[in-house]
Amino acid sequence: MNAASQLFDSIKQASRDTAQVLRTDADLATALDVDPPVISNIRTGNLPLGATLLIRIHELTGWAIRDIKGALGLPCLASRA
Repeated sequence: MNAASQLFDSIKQASRDTAQVLRTDADLATALDVDPPVISNIRTGNLPLGATLLIRIHELTGWAIRDIKGALGLPCLASRA
């Protein structure tokens, strides 16, 4: 399982404690305002997770961008001050 798949699963898991429970990738896609095949293509590695989706994940979850990038194994220039 790649890092993006783990991130998507973590988002769905975390949503269980919120009013908007995301049970499927289709639910996740709707919440992130993308078509369901986008989630599938990112999961399979056919499409990278881009900046726009990274920001939408931040807006949906409230997680820090540096934490999301860290979960994806991406470098983050922001310091942890």
